[in-house]
Amino acid sequence: HPEHIDICKLILNKPIRAGESIIIKTPFKVKIPDAKFSRLGHVDQSYMITQWYPKPAVYDKDGWHEMPYLDQGEFYSEFGRFEVSITLPKNYTVGATGDLQNQEELKRLDSLSEKTMYLISNQYQWNNTDMSFPSSSNETKTLRYIQDKVHDFGWFADKRYHVLKGDVELPNTERKVTLYTMFTNNEGNLWKNSIEYMHDAVYYYSLWNGDYP
Repeated sequence: HPEHIDICKLILNKPIRAGESIIIKTPFKVKIPDAKFSRLGHVDQSYMITQWYPKPAVYDKDGWHEMPYLDQGEFYSEFGRFEVSITLPKNYTVGATGDLQNQEELKRLDSLSEKTMYLISNQYQWNNTDMSFPSSSNETKTLRYIQDKVHDFGWFADKRYHVLKGDVELPNTERKVTLYTMFTNNEGNLWKNSIEYMHDAVYYYSLWNGDYP
């Protein structure tokens, strides 16, 4: 791109007609910055991974919409299906877009949720508590997430997360959606009620805008 170095144009060997498809593969590397400067980044060993992969520009009635990565605002992005595998040390807890496919990790999240509920029921003092990172496990795990009809995939990883789990019954279809929240000791006295916040957010946005997919 003559102005934006993070945008490139791919010249195909032949046009893609309506109803046709093409598979495009590319290796890429991302240097994760300090999170003080971007919504993609890390704070020590805590990771916030957004806007981290090559995105196709949207083509609509007005033509192509190529947009550079900026730290303010959002992309105009295509919707699609995401199948993402993340390999990291075994003692990291991950929150990510999509449905987690690993039964063993789902059981681990249940166990972490039970431990967090135990702390809450025993009036654990969240503030001014340890925010240090435990050592990373020498073993790794690969977590797999799948989601359809979304326009982005983000994920967050920390070894210190407390986990809470709940559910919400959607107002129009009465379908149940599982809720998870994850937080560190920092201001845990506020986040201990986070399932309640999440429940109300999903319920009322579903009521006003259409059931959460």
